[in-house]
This record gives sequence, C-alpha cells and structure tokens, in this order.
Amino acid sequence: MPRPVATPEQREAVRHMIRQAAADLYNNEGPAGVSIRSIAKEAGVSVGTIYTYFGSLQGLMESLWSGSVQRYSEELKRVAQSIEDPLQRIRKLMYSYIDFASSNPEIYRGVFLYVRPLKDVVSDKSPAESAAFASLVIEAIKDGQASNVIKELDPHNTAMMIWGGLHGCIALPNNFSRMQFGDTKEVLDLFVDEIVSNLEV
Repeated sequence: MPRPVATPEQREAVRHMIRQAAADLYNNEGPAGVSIRSIAKEAGVSVGTIYTYFGSLQGLMESLWSGSVQRYSEELKRVAQSIEDPLQRIRKLMYSYIDFASSNPEIYRGVFLYVRPLKDVVSDKSPAESAAFASLVIEAIKDGQASNVIKELDPHNTAMMIWGGLHGCIALPNNFSRMQFGDTKEVLDLFVDEIVSNLEV
C-alpha cells in the first residue's frame, strides 16, 4: 500500500522540526556539533528526509536565517535610496552593517560567522555582488566616480575590501575572545572614517 502523500501543513511541520533541531545543535554545540546525521538524530527523521527538504547541510543552515537576511537587505536598499551623496551613502551602509551585527548577534553569528565544515564542498557559489551590501557599495562607488568625488578604484575589489574589513573588525573579537583587540566601536569608527576619507578625491 503506497504511503499517504503529506499535506502542505505536515511538510511545513517537518521542515520546522528539522530547522529547530539544527538551530538547537548550532546554539548548544557550535559548528562542530552540526552535521546532517546529528540533526537527523535530534529531529527524529532520516538523513534522506533532510536532503529531500533542504538539499544539503548548507541549504538547511541558510534557511535558518534567510528571512532575517532578506529583511536586512531590504533595509539596506532603503538606506541607499535615501542618500544621494555617494560618500555619505557608503558611510551609512557601513554603519547599517555594523548596527545589524550588534543588534542581531545570533543572526550575524549564524550568517556571517558560521564556519562551513571542510568536507562540505560548495560548487555553485553566488557572486559576492549578489549580496545587497556589496552591490549597494559597488553602486555608490560607481556613482561617486561618475560625479568625480571618489577615486578611480576598481569598484568590485574596493567593495570586497570594505566588506572584508568590516567583517574582520566585528569577527576577530568574537572568534578570539581570549585576546584584547581594543574597543570594537572605536576600531569600527576609525575604520569607517579611514575608508571614506581614502575614497574621496
């Protein structure tokens, strides 16, 4: 006798149960405790069920934070649209990134500090500029160059440097809590000021 087809509500309940198990393991044991097998055991489902619903461990983990990231991306777009001056727009985008990290530490940790296990090979990577922060900074740099207020630098590489620097200022104190890096806010303020002043013609 064929197995009854799950209703949309039943499928959503299974998805929720798997995601909750993944979130609990990540919060309680960190990245080292997160694997398809450990999540399946915690959720009481088969490994195959997780692959059926999420495709991969990365797909499952990304689903935990996708809604929050989408809302953050929309907020960044509103910020960018509200500021005409390209240099001030970049400054505000950087502070919006910092505010998101400080206001949403668990989401930031999950999205930006999640360390992918080495055995998980990612073959279909999205371009970095598909992320709202990167694309909006690139656009602001191009606008600034068109109006001769920003130096002639490669917009993509410059945006990656800005994003990498911001991430480093936030991530290092989190990842190496046994070391004293100074006041994070002061370091970030200095970094933002240095970036904006060095972009200006």
